[in-house]
Amino acid sequence: MEDPDRFGLTRVFFSDVHYIEQRDNYTHFITTKGEIVQRSTLSFVESSINYPNLIRIHRSFLVNVEMVEKVMAKEVILENGVTIPIGPNYKDRFLDTFLIRVSR
Repeated sequence: MEDPDRFGLTRVFFSDVHYIEQRDNYTHFITTKGEIVQRSTLSFVESSINYPNLIRIHRSFLVNVEMVEKVMAKEVILENGVTIPIGPNYKDRFLDTFLIRVSR
């Protein structure tokens, strides 16, 4: 995590997050309001959040299942048009969670 005294804190509503991506040593939060970048690992972010709609679907991505428009065999398409790959190790858990969320 960034040092809040040096870099400040940014308030993020997880319901506004489309997806979270790990690139190099930075985690990118893609939201309805833009992109927020922090120096951390995706594993740290995943273990720190308490929002069940953010699901790991690839070693580099978490997606908000509420933002998923379409599920394909090896990728998902989000409401904002972005295509995210589904990793084979994450597919079953993602599909289980997605089907539970959309059937409500």
